[in-house]
Amino acid sequence: MDDGRPSHHWTFDAAPYPAGWTYAGRPPHTIMAEEVAGDLPGTSYIINNPALVDDGVRGQAFRFDHDKDGVGFGGLDVAAPWTASTWVKLTGTTSDQVLLSSSAGALKLQQYRTAKVGFTRFGVADHSFDYTLPLNRWVQLTWVAEPDRTTLYADGDPVGTVNASIPLPQSSIGAPHASLHGDLDELLTWDEALSPDQVRENFAGYGR
Repeated sequence: MDDGRPSHHWTFDAAPYPAGWTYAGRPPHTIMAEEVAGDLPGTSYIINNPALVDDGVRGQAFRFDHDKDGVGFGGLDVAAPWTASTWVKLTGTTSDQVLLSSSAGALKLQQYRTAKVGFTRFGVADHSFDYTLPLNRWVQLTWVAEPDRTTLYADGDPVGTVNASIPLPQSSIGAPHASLHGDLDELLTWDEALSPDQVRENFAGYGR
């Protein structure tokens, strides 16, 4: 798709539960991550779920505070070009924090060894941008991937480029023992590389 419209959009607001779920799938055992642009809803893991909190960037947000917190989507990886954008308020540092992951790779809020924002192709390479997320304040991060490079934006401004890319992982938020520690809101993906102007417009649309 090349129309400037997101392929997926998770708001992390309270969402209804599908009829017919078993007791193990009802709150507070799991929480629903509703998808409002495409058709890829998710649910939190059965153990160590994130919490729904009221002080998101827009409405509510999911709070992750345990290495095993996560949300499963089961989506397929998307080859570059692609764009992924989210608001995150990091509240703690660990050796490795995963935003989106699959069996092939991951987008990292804190890359292994460097603690900088980056991405990984498992078994091949870890990449880091020269940007470290601050603690305890909301920041919008946007990865824009082309076949041979990936650019990172923070609050609409470019902060680094790496001459490599990976397919966009869409299996889950977090990974076993490497979830984020903080609040997450407004996660969107596009099946195209947004322009710098489009990235700035997306950030400006939140009025922050």
